[in-house]
Amino acid sequence: MTDDKKHSPHKRQYAVLSRQTIRTFAEAAGNGADMPDEIASVLAEDVVYRLRELVQVGCQYMEHGKRRKLSVADLNRALLQKDCAPICGHGSPDSVHWVHVKEAEVTAAEDNDVLLGNFACNSELPTRNGNVSLQAQWIAVEGFQKTNPASNTPVTSAKPRNLLEELQHHYELLTKAILSCDSLLTHSALEDLKTNTRIVPLLRNLVNFITNGIRKLNHDPCRLLCLLYAVNSLLRNKIIYLESQPYMAVLVDCVRHCAVEPLSQSSKSRFDQWIMRDYAARLLAFMIQSVLKVPVIKLKHQVTQGLNKILADPTKPFCSHYGAVSILTAIGAQSFEKCVLPHVVTLWSHLQTAIEDCSKSNVRQKMDAIRVCGAIQVSVDPTDDLN
Repeated sequence: MTDDKKHSPHKRQYAVLSRQTIRTFAEAAGNGADMPDEIASVLAEDVVYRLRELVQVGCQYMEHGKRRKLSVADLNRALLQKDCAPICGHGSPDSVHWVHVKEAEVTAAEDNDVLLGNFACNSELPTRNGNVSLQAQWIAVEGFQKTNPASNTPVTSAKPRNLLEELQHHYELLTKAILSCDSLLTHSALEDLKTNTRIVPLLRNLVNFITNGIRKLNHDPCRLLCLLYAVNSLLRNKIIYLESQPYMAVLVDCVRHCAVEPLSQSSKSRFDQWIMRDYAARLLAFMIQSVLKVPVIKLKHQVTQGLNKILADPTKPFCSHYGAVSILTAIGAQSFEKCVLPHVVTLWSHLQTAIEDCSKSNVRQKMDAIRVCGAIQVSVDPTDDLN
């Protein structure tokens, strides 16, 4: 019974190329003049195996596309996967009509004759309107305007000069309003940054203004908070695209600086710096979770790695520890568990030592340590602040 099944005439078999076919292809390539039968048989088996493998991979692409017809595009994808050159000239969606040639005993694709003269005579020829010319004009890219010295328009033209003057004037009004003591004026400037569709030429200047302002106003947490509001407005402007620019890395570094770096020793501001640090932590978490995509996902790793180093260093001030804990808490539980929990025992003992010191010279350090302890407790058990 078993032998009958093995030798059944209905046994399924794969197509095999003959030795003569291999010799024909070898002669076409100029290498099949004296090919032995053994070599032709081995090559035929190898070619059949590779063709079956190619068709199998192509069928996988066909099934992935939910199609029932294997196309040339599927086979080209399979060829690219095998590091082979794709097939050219067979991508037509129409089916190929095959014709059997009795004289040569071959089957080939039908080659229809096309009279190009009919197409050329029936089509409308384009009329020549003038000499071909090429002109170039610079536009404002990232806030930088170039002038073309070869242009016929003089440099002292009123229109481009007025446009640049308007942008410069608008930039000066924005920067003054952001750092103004008038809350209504500051709010209107922030709304303009959020909704204005014509501030793209000023983007470079605005980012430089924020960067220099955070560096110079390190003693004033109130104005640092206004600069953070400006960063938030730029991020929420739908016209400005920051992901492909180097500005995103600069803004991330500025926001992180406001959250973890201590204020200048000359700071005498009565404004609560912890409000500024809390907002910077939430803003940085928003930038990482909602704004940063795949092209700049490396920034998230750099931020978390830097915060991990801050928590591992007991010589850092408590305000830096507070900012690092607040940022990781705002990013999510996974980042908090990965970066804070490995250092929580060492950090907690360091905080308790500062809290238990009741000397007059340690009053400020004690209050900062209590802030860090509260941030850790809220992160570990967020329901504590609700009870």
